[in-house]
Amino acid sequence: MKPYRNPYRFCQLEVAMPNSAPETPLKTLLDAADKLPSLPKVILTVNAMLQDPETRTKDLSRIIEKDISLVTRILKLVNSAFFGLRSTVGNIPDAVSLLGFDTLHRLTLSLSILDILGPSKKMPGDWLWPHSIRTAVFCEYLAMETQLCRPDDAFVAGLLHDIGLIVLARCMPETFMDLEKKSRESGKPFFLMETSLIPDFSHADMGAAMALKWQLPPALKQAIAQHHRLPKGTIAPLSLLVHTANMLDSQRDLVRNELPAGMLHPLAIKKMRAVLKNPHIWFPPLHEKGREACHLFLGSSHG
Repeated sequence: MKPYRNPYRFCQLEVAMPNSAPETPLKTLLDAADKLPSLPKVILTVNAMLQDPETRTKDLSRIIEKDISLVTRILKLVNSAFFGLRSTVGNIPDAVSLLGFDTLHRLTLSLSILDILGPSKKMPGDWLWPHSIRTAVFCEYLAMETQLCRPDDAFVAGLLHDIGLIVLARCMPETFMDLEKKSRESGKPFFLMETSLIPDFSHADMGAAMALKWQLPPALKQAIAQHHRLPKGTIAPLSLLVHTANMLDSQRDLVRNELPAGMLHPLAIKKMRAVLKNPHIWFPPLHEKGREACHLFLGSSHG
């Protein structure tokens, strides 16, 4: 028996199978995911530069400007009503100066991943990206209000928390639709049903594997892996924020007026009590901001 190893060598996605074994759903999915594009070299360079406190605006701008298409799309977003800038931004250095490194990082990374795995007519689960973007907005808000981590990191983690499900929808659409149907009929969430269709599969683990493939920071990979099941021991702040933001959007129809008892992790209640009280005040404008972000990234038909 030769073990078939997850191409990303991450988590527990390993299945022992003989050389001549037929394809399994997990092997098929892993092979398809492995063929998905890596992040563009420009984005990997930008990610590395933003980890260096010595990086200068002109150096970062020079790298981004190598991708003309990316520059055009960044400037279109920056000049949208969502950012509410008083004057038109005509170049990347000005965008960096006005919005800061963190916001430019968020935009470049988000646009690049949407290029790879964005919505398409052939891809089921048209709710996935709107949910992910709204979760990103909730996560950013919680980070700003609690100061548990950088808002930029929180936004990206929220945006990518369900990337494993998005990979499943892109690479195995029929399986995804079967999972969607089983979840709807049973009333149980995806993460409790997915192993019934793909043994040993976890979309959280798959998402973390994609973070590894794309050379994203370890804390981000961890937050994606733990967004449904937080560990019993020490919980990283970013993981707690993503877990909480995901619940807020998933249960948004219940959260508008009050937080249902037992919905959130006890540590979230402890760390965010002051932020989460009176949801009838903060939830409506934040949900509207999520809708605006969906329009910004996905077009006017989403939200």
